[in-house]
Amino acid sequence: MAWRRFGPSRSALTDQGVAAACTTAHALAHVGVALCVDRAFAWLVFLAHELIEVLSVDRKQNRLNEGRLHGPRVLVVGNGPSALDGEQLGDRIDEFDEVVRFNNFQTKVAGLEKWVGTKTTVHFSDGVLYPTYSEYHVPGATIMLSLFVDRLMVSGTYYIFRGAADLQQKLTATFLKDPDLTWID
Repeated sequence: MAWRRFGPSRSALTDQGVAAACTTAHALAHVGVALCVDRAFAWLVFLAHELIEVLSVDRKQNRLNEGRLHGPRVLVVGNGPSALDGEQLGDRIDEFDEVVRFNNFQTKVAGLEKWVGTKTTVHFSDGVLYPTYSEYHVPGATIMLSLFVDRLMVSGTYYIFRGAADLQQKLTATFLKDPDLTWID
């Protein structure tokens, strides 16, 4: 169709020229369709397949899903810079049974632990998958994702941001298929 509309007229070309021009135009059209349509469709099919596998993992044994807390004293610590304006309560924070932190919290920066402590038992993360980055990973912390099963687009962003944008597809797939990982229903 595009060749008929934008290509040279048949009267302007010889039979061999028409055949060569048609072959080139068709090849370019196929490449264009593959890049613009097929590639995006293939990524969506891959993403849907991966999400089906992620959603089929049995997460019943996750300690948060079972209601097994480390104790009754739970503290939720925010990430705001105002933490440094207050008292140095890091030692008191670390005394709690459960310490919940969000996204890209900072406990590994020298001196900051005096204000925010070092203990993390639950890492609540959004679509950027902060726990997969070494500077935010806390060994032994239970990871909870937000709104994962809310919509396909929300759960797809987990793969898009870390798997596609950062070229960490295998890391993302392994992380999301871990049965210790959970999310809000």
